[in-house]
Amino acid sequence: MSIFNQIYQRMYQTTIPDEPVCQVCQRPIELNRQFMDIPCLCQSCAQAMQKVKKVYKIDGIHWYVLYVYTDFLERLWFQLKEQKDIVLASLFLADEDVDLRSYCVCAMPSSEQKRLNRGFEPILEVFRNTGIDVYSPLYKTANIKQSNQPKAKRQEIQDVLQLKSCYWMPNKPILLVDDVCTTGATLSKACTLLSTSKVFIISAHPLWMASQQPNEVANAPWIW
Repeated sequence: MSIFNQIYQRMYQTTIPDEPVCQVCQRPIELNRQFMDIPCLCQSCAQAMQKVKKVYKIDGIHWYVLYVYTDFLERLWFQLKEQKDIVLASLFLADEDVDLRSYCVCAMPSSEQKRLNRGFEPILEVFRNTGIDVYSPLYKTANIKQSNQPKAKRQEIQDVLQLKSCYWMPNKPILLVDDVCTTGATLSKACTLLSTSKVFIISAHPLWMASQQPNEVANAPWIW
């Protein structure tokens, strides 16, 4: 083989795309899956995401839930938050055409300790590639996780949430966003602090969703 043919073959090989792999399990993605649902996930992981798009009306406010907080989603959030696999943040809205320009999007905060340990805010990373400005008018006075607390103490956790003073936000209806809803206590407190218009939850615990079934709004239009 001539030197020119060798050079040509090497150049051609560099133009061949690598086989796409799932961003969660690293298994190859079937070719017919690349342009369906969430293109960066394999069929198994895409199905495990369990998108529901349910809407609940609680105390006059519409709460929008995108996913059920399953064991799979729990592992996915842990991998993103605690193992700092920040690439996973883009998965949650990957197949959603998000347009929230008519809202002032406000994120529920992590504690200062968690933010320092991680070096990022997970919910801000979820929205990073959407082109939407996300504001942080709230802060936590303590590092407390609801799921680690007994049931009797969970309602008290909302007291650690405070509103920042002199924090500028655009004059638009407030859309409060959170990554995980377990009991809804802290989110309810945030709604009162911010005079929230709507709540958008990436993933909600199935027990909380079951408790809110009487508040479910059938055939409600989606948030965007």
